[in-house]
Amino acid sequence: MKIRTASTGMVMVVVLAFACVVLPLLLPFDPLEIDLHHRFLPPLSGSHVLGTDEIGRDTLVRLLVGARTSLLIGLSAMALSTLTGCLTGGLTGFYGGWTRRVLMRIVDSVLCFPTIFLLLTLASFGQPGALTIVGIVSLVAWMEVSRVVDGQVRALRGREFVVAVEAMGASAAHMLLRELLPNITGAIIVVSTLNVARAILMEAYVSYLGNGIQPPQPSLGAMLNDAQEYLRPDPWLAILPGLVIAVAVIGLNFIGDGLRVAVDPRQGRRA
Repeated sequence: MKIRTASTGMVMVVVLAFACVVLPLLLPFDPLEIDLHHRFLPPLSGSHVLGTDEIGRDTLVRLLVGARTSLLIGLSAMALSTLTGCLTGGLTGFYGGWTRRVLMRIVDSVLCFPTIFLLLTLASFGQPGALTIVGIVSLVAWMEVSRVVDGQVRALRGREFVVAVEAMGASAAHMLLRELLPNITGAIIVVSTLNVARAILMEAYVSYLGNGIQPPQPSLGAMLNDAQEYLRPDPWLAILPGLVIAVAVIGLNFIGDGLRVAVDPRQGRRA
């Protein structure tokens, strides 16, 4: 059942990613082009398949470009947070001692705070933009990766194959990079996939509150913010970006759940 769910999630994400890359090249509209003569067109209005917004910009093109930006931010933040989390978690799990205790206590303490509070606090120190959001999301997301890697490395540290390699004189770097991390790749992929979904949500939060991607560049969160004034007469302006965010996040969560069962089949039996 979980494998079928993962396949559904994969289809959702692949179709969305393909549409975000290809369709903006084929559609005859610029996401920044203003047309005040065609404001608030509803969906299925001639060539504007999903209508237009409050200043006449094509909604479909803006949704696709905004979703593409969210996916790129999510993937970039995932790569940076995974690299940082693997490095810190691998070192603390391998060496242990007071360094691990201090770092893990810091991680646990920071994770106690609401994520949105951390995001807004960090966003206030930087210039709004895609690179700033990637950095902010990475600063929050690497801690979850670090905890997972730390626990997995500690569990494998005393296993026979690691002890045997250590007895043969292998260096710490060799044991960590060649023996330990490759054996926990599945767990890293699972948490990284889920982090992409979290990063997309975080980007939407920050942009919705005005600290993310700045106008006139399209952003799903900013589109939701702009649509607040028109919820009653033109609800599709808010529904459509919300649906795109939901499809991306649900699809990635489906993939993560399926990968989790593939890595640890016991979870599938418990479910």
